[in-house]
Amino acid sequence: MEMETGKRSWDLWIGEALPKVESLNMFFALRPMRLPTVIHGQEVEEEAIPNEDEYEIFQGVQPWDRFSVQISIPESFFQRLLNGDEYTSKYERDDNYNASSNQQQYKKLILFAGNDFLALGRHPTIAKATIKAAAEHGIGPRGSPLICGYTDYHIALESSLAQLKKKEACLLCPTGFSANMAVMVAIGNIAPLLCGGGKPTMEEKIAVFSDSLNHASIVDGLKLATQYGGLETFVYRHCDPIHLDTLLTSCKLEKKVVITDSLFSMDGDFAPMVELAKLRKKHGFLLVVDDAHGSFVFGKNGGGVPEEFNCENDVDICIGTLSKGAASIGGFVACSKIWKQFIQTRGRAFMYSTAHPVPLAAATYASLVVARKESWRRLEIRKRMREFEALTGIPVTSQILVVIIGSKEKTWNLNKELLTSGFYVVAVGPPAAKPWRSWDLWIEEALPKVESHNLFLALRPMRLPTVKHGQEVEEEAIPNEDEYEIFQGVQLWDRLTVQISIPESFFQRLLNGDEFTSKYERDDNYKSSSNQQQYKKLILFAGNDFLALGRHPAIAKATIKAAAEHGTGPRGSPLVCGYTDYHIALESGLAQLKKKEACLLCPTGFSANMAVMVAIGNIALVLSGSGKPTKEEKVAVFSDSLNHASIVDGLQLAKQHGGLEIFVYKHCDPIHLDALLTSCKLEKKVVVTDSLFSMDGDIAPMVELVKLRKKHGFLLVVDDAHGSFVFGKNGGGVPEEFNCEDEVDIVVGTLSKGAASIGGFIACSKIWKQFIQSRGRAFIFSAAHPVPLAAATYASLVVARNEPWRRLEVRKRMREFEALTGIPVTSQILVVIIGSKEKTWNLNRELLTSGFYVVAIGPPATKIWRLRVTLTASHTTEDIQKLVKIISNHVKFEDMENYNPNLHVKAKL
Repeated sequence: MEMETGKRSWDLWIGEALPKVESLNMFFALRPMRLPTVIHGQEVEEEAIPNEDEYEIFQGVQPWDRFSVQISIPESFFQRLLNGDEYTSKYERDDNYNASSNQQQYKKLILFAGNDFLALGRHPTIAKATIKAAAEHGIGPRGSPLICGYTDYHIALESSLAQLKKKEACLLCPTGFSANMAVMVAIGNIAPLLCGGGKPTMEEKIAVFSDSLNHASIVDGLKLATQYGGLETFVYRHCDPIHLDTLLTSCKLEKKVVITDSLFSMDGDFAPMVELAKLRKKHGFLLVVDDAHGSFVFGKNGGGVPEEFNCENDVDICIGTLSKGAASIGGFVACSKIWKQFIQTRGRAFMYSTAHPVPLAAATYASLVVARKESWRRLEIRKRMREFEALTGIPVTSQILVVIIGSKEKTWNLNKELLTSGFYVVAVGPPAAKPWRSWDLWIEEALPKVESHNLFLALRPMRLPTVKHGQEVEEEAIPNEDEYEIFQGVQLWDRLTVQISIPESFFQRLLNGDEFTSKYERDDNYKSSSNQQQYKKLILFAGNDFLALGRHPAIAKATIKAAAEHGTGPRGSPLVCGYTDYHIALESGLAQLKKKEACLLCPTGFSANMAVMVAIGNIALVLSGSGKPTKEEKVAVFSDSLNHASIVDGLQLAKQHGGLEIFVYKHCDPIHLDALLTSCKLEKKVVVTDSLFSMDGDIAPMVELVKLRKKHGFLLVVDDAHGSFVFGKNGGGVPEEFNCEDEVDIVVGTLSKGAASIGGFIACSKIWKQFIQSRGRAFIFSAAHPVPLAAATYASLVVARNEPWRRLEVRKRMREFEALTGIPVTSQILVVIIGSKEKTWNLNRELLTSGFYVVAIGPPATKIWRLRVTLTASHTTEDIQKLVKIISNHVKFEDMENYNPNLHVKAKL
């Protein structure tokens, strides 16, 4: 009875919060769409997701399964492991990642450190699904699922995950880390919304009770959520329901949440699920479980730890990752429909990230089918667990085995013997299991301190077996650039990148203006993928595939080749496994493009910014030695008022660690920035800015920033997400466009826009790379890119550099729009300022009925209603002319000439 009362209370609270989100124009809906299907070079009628019966299923271990644990590491790196100097920063600075060299000798090892628990990474059914989707659909439109890219594959994947977890709905996220961040931030938003958008009183706050050994993504998510002032965090002793009960009983706050890992990654033990279910009935809290390591592995159907303990109905929100048991990448949140809507509307790590590429969504869907139907894989894991237990006498509860040794010396001696015997195992110890040239000095001083505390984390290069026609062959290097097919001028398939279809029912809702009502999605239940649906064909003016690379045959071929020869690859952090020749080549290519010493590949652009900001926030902590820097020791970070949400959230999270102070300067205002820098007494200064601002399409004052850098000696960090590959002679982005690459210390970027893929990167010096990979938790605790994705992105870099006409095509469309409207156009992101919501929606309706898909944006995302139009290399002169003609019926272009974003901006920090 008490549980039902508590559950009803949470239903009431979230039911009350969502309408308030709507009333503030803050509700965001997923936008279903279908892509053209191409078979043998011809567009055909759209096909549905393959029926489950079409996926080939096997009964028992197959020869290819063994490939998932067979790896090779460079002989030079093998010797360093034996000598114990893997974790010295000097190693990586001297070695310069020669692991992919053809002259290298390789040592073959059996992997005991990966997360491909079900050995699905080499499954032919999953490879075929990847290949089919890549050949028929390319990468797909690149944008948030709230704008474009939410296809039948994504809908089917979410539906399948919801069924697996026995929940009403599921939200697909770019990573497991971002899934936890999104949920925590959404929960942190509830109390401020319920109290009318102000500052909640102590009694109105939410009490969150977190296990002391919860994953870093939960910890960071809760820290970030505290900035909204809506929650209080209480930490209970690890897996101690008695202590938790005591804390719950003594807590006077009405709204309570308990969050726990289901299976703890460092100890391999389970959360006390049965006891937590009993406490939920007693106290009526919301139970949130991160089932990252349990999903697909435990439970009769692979439903995870909640299914294993028969308590699925007692878990309100189940979070998981797709990079472990499903051998893919990404995360998910399984919950009720109303919780899904709230999280997709308030979970910024989801909102501001790009949808999964279609081949990846197709592969993951195939993984789910295979994992469910090949139940013998779960039984094989149980057999290995029982064998280990019988041989050692150590109680084994999960697939994660912990061998406690004690001293560092004994641990390393054992690790050396395992290596020489052909086994790749990871040793873990404390703390994981418990003037401008001054910046060079500070980072040089900080890195040895990181090493002295066993905090330095090294990337681990490895090579995978290459399989052709079912047989292992000698490993091959990354294809030579000459092997990629290059074209001179727009091709037929380029046009497919802006051709989409949306369900007729959703089209009508857009026309009626009820897309953004929460009731729509609860009633509709995402029926857009139904074969009975009629579809409306539109031209996309809202995507981020600026160079129209999403359908390029060279990129599709690279994806197909890597999927066929390597599968998805070992699933783990690059600091453990999965850092292959493809990843090394991709980082090297990005470093060259950005004219930097090194580059660090990240799972998303959002996580790249988070990692950089948190690492910068750690500088003062490391240098102080005490863990708590004085005011004078802190880092001063100066941030543009319209910087991207990932920078804003990264700075807020870094601030929670106590190592920095944040100063916000007026948008693109170097005079205001100069005044703030001059008045700031802190010695260590950082300026961070977007290069090209996504909501206004304007470019940061790069020349003035360079002058200020020379004057004040700050570290200049630039997020070149929207400029990379599009600007500059070679596609080096906005810094190359303004000839100031050498003046930018750290460049952050995304691979989901100009490169038409997914992921993020950080281009910087070698020493900064080492520091970020050791302290940037959003990087550390995320899985490496699947090999086909890394191969596709590398191909994108080659194509983007060798087909410069694509950048010229984008410029032509910009000039055409400018000539027709008289509005100064500085980038491929066009902003049409309209003013009122009514006028904006009237224009948007006419564009829709005329066959154009454009996104209308208003408060609170922007202070004034506008249309956001994005141009690509595949748009035509005729497209621009038709678009401008329709807009001119509603807007006086001369009224927009003097638009100033600063008049309509409120600082985000």
